[in-house]
Amino acid sequence: MPLTPEQPMQAVVAELLRRSTDGNLALLNGDLRGFADLVPHSDDYTLMSPFGGTPTHGFDRFPGCSRAFGTLERPLRERGSIRDGKVGRALAQLVPGSAVIETTVALLADDPAALLCTDPGCYRCSRARARVT
Repeated sequence: MPLTPEQPMQAVVAELLRRSTDGNLALLNGDLRGFADLVPHSDDYTLMSPFGGTPTHGFDRFPGCSRAFGTLERPLRERGSIRDGKVGRALAQLVPGSAVIETTVALLADDPAALLCTDPGCYRCSRARARVT
């Protein structure tokens, strides 16, 4: 439901809460596109990194393909870093960030294209694969 100024405040707040809940669930599931669809961002802002570098303008609705992220699960499970559980009725995994970083660094040291999907139609992964192979 699009938000409009004519809607009663209670309906607007209820819709924002629904989007926020659905957006958080999308993020937990690694669905960045779903999150971007649910939580609109303005295109007219600039973010400047406190560490320098190129400023970011607006919001990149398609931050990249995450289809191959599951590649990390096996090595994370082998080192005992994943704890499975539930948050309410939703299945969840608790993984220390340091374990994800260490595993990712080791995986990419062996194969720089390890986290790129194999779909030849994926624009972002195909471009990235051409740069690392």
